[in-house]
Amino acid sequence: MAFMNTTETDLLPLVLRPGQATTLPELPAHELLVLQGRLWLTRSGDPGDHFLDPGERFPLPRHGRTVIEADGALVRCRLLPLAPASPPLSSPAPPGAPSP
Repeated sequence: MAFMNTTETDLLPLVLRPGQATTLPELPAHELLVLQGRLWLTRSGDPGDHFLDPGERFPLPRHGRTVIEADGALVRCRLLPLAPASPPLSSPAPPGAPSP
């Protein structure tokens, strides 16, 4: 499975046969969304393994090697860009408080 650049991975469906594994490209600020099947995921620097079921997402906010594998059945998943963090909403000042 080859990846060319970030824009080509946006919403790109990935399909893994039972027992098939692949290494994801090192992309900043993406997440993996499982659409079908159970997915095993491990990342460099993360001591734990992760199992994801359909509808679950796993953030990949930084560079690092990520290996995924279909756990027992066909897996369909997508790499999606992470939405940028929204700035915090400021609450209105209480009546009579000085303006900033």
